[in-house]
Amino acid sequence: MPEPIQPPPPDPPGDGARVQGHPGPPPLTQGGDTGAVLEDAPAARALAAWVSQWVRALKTCRLYDAGNPTVLQMRRELAAALPEILARHGPLELTFSTDGLLHRGVPLRRTQAGPDELTLAFVREGIRELSFVPGLEASEVEALLDVVLRATRPGGEEEDLVALLWNAELPHVEVRYLSLAGDLEGGGPAEVGAEGDGTVSLWPQASGGAAGPLGSAAAGIGATGRFPAGPAGAAAGAAGGAEVGGAPDGGEGEGRSDDRITLGPGADLEAAFAALDRSAPQVLEQFAALRAAEERRALTESALEMLRVAAPAGAGAPEGEELAGLLLRVLHQAIADGAWDEARAALAGGSEPGLDRRLQSRLAADLARADSLTTRRVVERLNRPEAPALESFVALALALGPEAVGWLMRVLAESGQRRVRRQLTQTVAQLSRDDPARLAPWLTDPRWYVVRNAVHVLGYIGGPAILDLLRAASHHREPRVRQEVAAALGQVDPDLARPVLLEMLGDAEGRVLTGVLRQLAQRRDPEVARLLLAWVLDERFRERPEDQQHHVWTALGAVGGDDLLPALEAELYRNRWLSRGQYARRREVARCLARLGTPAAQRCLARGAASGWGPAARVCAEALSGGGGTSGEQAA
Repeated sequence: MPEPIQPPPPDPPGDGARVQGHPGPPPLTQGGDTGAVLEDAPAARALAAWVSQWVRALKTCRLYDAGNPTVLQMRRELAAALPEILARHGPLELTFSTDGLLHRGVPLRRTQAGPDELTLAFVREGIRELSFVPGLEASEVEALLDVVLRATRPGGEEEDLVALLWNAELPHVEVRYLSLAGDLEGGGPAEVGAEGDGTVSLWPQASGGAAGPLGSAAAGIGATGRFPAGPAGAAAGAAGGAEVGGAPDGGEGEGRSDDRITLGPGADLEAAFAALDRSAPQVLEQFAALRAAEERRALTESALEMLRVAAPAGAGAPEGEELAGLLLRVLHQAIADGAWDEARAALAGGSEPGLDRRLQSRLAADLARADSLTTRRVVERLNRPEAPALESFVALALALGPEAVGWLMRVLAESGQRRVRRQLTQTVAQLSRDDPARLAPWLTDPRWYVVRNAVHVLGYIGGPAILDLLRAASHHREPRVRQEVAAALGQVDPDLARPVLLEMLGDAEGRVLTGVLRQLAQRRDPEVARLLLAWVLDERFRERPEDQQHHVWTALGAVGGDDLLPALEAELYRNRWLSRGQYARRREVARCLARLGTPAAQRCLARGAASGWGPAARVCAEALSGGGGTSGEQAA
């Protein structure tokens, strides 16, 4: 394709006569036959009005989007106007020069400071004339408008306007232009008419001088070419005896066909098409199979595959950083879509793109954010009754490493499936075993159930490292959290857990009291025994619910020793005529003596059973035999 040329000087000599029997254009300045000029004046006025409309349409199209109603209306009006002018006045010519725009010598647009933008776009490409013939369609006008818009846009100087007009296929628009490419394309002398009158030939040339795709074979700036703007022009030239791509001597050799170099004669097209027909079914079947396989693959899987291939090429900065950022975005989408195995493979390193620890931390931090859409979609998937493969999700979390603790705690807080919560609790404990402090932020969460989850995980971890974290949660306002703390303290050394349990015992009620007493009752503890004895001897102790009284008596028997016997034996024989629940209280005292299990405690029970005093004798006999007694209350 010829390169754009500098604007030619106005009115170069030897413009030549028009082809196809039409007379050549008149001089570009008014002169010669004045009558001819006046005769063309009405057509020139109509064409000048249309050119002004063309210029306004170009400006409007640059200012607004293609779908703007104003743009669409101006395009319709412009496309409809020119065919009407041609129907009234016949063929029209637009001649471009540095002095302005003319029609058969009549100035249409003349500027004082040189050509305007529209004229310059044609002049700089060596286009001297556009000819419009009747039969022009509105679609051709719109295509011409699009071509000029493309060539005059910012950066459009690199466009070849001649080539654009050729490719636009405008059969009712003829282009006359200057060519500098004759020697380059054809390498032959300037082509002249049979009589040597300076006429030019239509492109493509006949054999005897191969022409270029958009110009004649003439050499030098004075040579001109003319073609209808489209392949129809080429067909017209070929009908005159041109042999496209043939050698100058008519033999088989290197020549040109359109803009391609041809080496030798063309192939047998019929045979080629027959071969294509034979192979088409198999090729289509293979294509359909490949397409079906591609559609079955998840988009994220395909993206990760592409990144794996591209990773070696972007090993250095900044390409590596860009690939890593892209990989993070793809991983977010893969995790949200449930493609957990593929995401884990990308994190695994080795032949995969892999992530260094810094980027893994960034991914984990993104997932742990409260507003993470990825985590929200993961929770939705895990909350389904037919929960997806939980093992794949756990494997992904383990691949992320300890940095995933915050993310899993976020998922654990939102999960509604017991099976999921149980598995996630164990996974969080596994990831935070070496650093339980990762759970510290979750112990201050405003949601009590989140704090309980964190305490439950600490119970899985166990050991002295969790003691301070449990102490921080031991006075939580929610009893269910304190109850979980008491259970988790059972996984700590008793000597270390005892101070925290005693702190909790002071204001414990209900199940919290039960949990604390259960942990304290693991071994004999005289200090705890004296504390519980003071509780049971206090008159306010009778106001507690019976189940709580029972747990305290049970714990007292587990932690006490023989130093409690005097007080317990006195309580066994105490007679309170006006007090309710004496039988139940004596029965608890007797069972407490039985739980002490020492010889002294056994003798105490034996004395009570042989005392002959009914209330004490009965409960002591039941305690010695291991019986439970009756549930009804009996008077002393």
